[in-house]
Amino acid sequence: MAIPRQIFSPRKRRPSAMSFISPKLTELDLLHSLLHLTREISSLKPIQFLLKRNSYYIIRKTNLLSVLFEELIRSSIPLSFQSVTLCFEEMYIVLQRIKTLIKDCSNESKMAMLMQNESIADNFHKLTVDLSTLLDIFPVMELELSDDVRELVILIRKRCIESKPFVDLKDNELRHAVVMMLDHIKREIVPDQSKLADIFKRLEI
Repeated sequence: MAIPRQIFSPRKRRPSAMSFISPKLTELDLLHSLLHLTREISSLKPIQFLLKRNSYYIIRKTNLLSVLFEELIRSSIPLSFQSVTLCFEEMYIVLQRIKTLIKDCSNESKMAMLMQNESIADNFHKLTVDLSTLLDIFPVMELELSDDVRELVILIRKRCIESKPFVDLKDNELRHAVVMMLDHIKREIVPDQSKLADIFKRLEI
């Protein structure tokens, strides 16, 4: 069923992956930038209306990653492999995209979020896969990390690999109910008042 265009206000186009550029920094500055970025993401609240689980788990993984950067900075462990620096530069881009996605969702209207629920959930999953790929090539065994941090990195990687796209069935049911209501309005059919009240309640309006 088509949704009337006038129902929603014009939306800003989300920045593409190419919009994010990794800074060309020294190894130490790059580590500090990554630590700052992971802490910034960790301070964000999970999305409260939809996709709470998706945002919570990616924030949690990012928070755990900050331990790695803290260890590298505190112990002055040299990034002796070029692959490590390249990995961290790419990770900076992924983390920037994670931060932007969470902030965009937090500032988005509930209706727009609901209509894009599956697409946004897929974006969260793709970013988790990107993190998994970078952690997979990260030479965790070659660097002089503590056993605890090494095990933590392996754990984060394992959780990223095991991550699956997730959309709550209740959210899909709500989306279907809203689309049906909008279709009735478009065809000038008076919506059932009890169903309308239930939709508003579930939308927390």
